[in-house]
Amino acid sequence: MILKEFDEKETILQNLYNYKNTSRGMKINELMLIITAVTLILVIYPSGAQVIADIIDNGLRMLENVFNLSK
Repeated sequence: MILKEFDEKETILQNLYNYKNTSRGMKINELMLIITAVTLILVIYPSGAQVIADIIDNGLRMLENVFNLSK
């Protein structure tokens, strides 16, 4: 009786673990899909790459300024 309950609980925990890993894997796949789509668009339209690079550069400079002001 106790062994049967233990086996059932072990099966439930294994299923939860598998679900968690599957969920995490799907999130990673979605992120990779977005990155791939953006890369493909930038290959087709390279003028957009400069705009995105400028946005990233400005964002990093703003973060740098915020952290320098807090010191």
